[in-house]
Amino acid sequence: MFATESRAPRRGGPRQGCVAAALGRPAARNVEALKRVKAKFKTGCITNNLPANAIGSASGRSLYIAEVMVLFDHVIESAKIGLRKPDPRIYQMMV
Repeated sequence: MFATESRAPRRGGPRQGCVAAALGRPAARNVEALKRVKAKFKTGCITNNLPANAIGSASGRSLYIAEVMVLFDHVIESAKIGLRKPDPRIYQMMV
């Protein structure tokens, strides 16, 4: 379902590379940008994730992602709360 959704057209063009990015590591430049933003502002992450056991074990990736996720002051995981973007309630929860 995620692969199909990631290829669906949206404003600004298709989400090319979305699945590859989700299954890989965040780009180093994005992590560095997040660190610079966090130095001055509170940060939040809303993710349409899957439960960890739905994809399988990837301990090295999981550790890396965990290190990135601690850069956020608050994280809302859709799999844990039962809401997904673009449902407005998930954004209200973050605010």
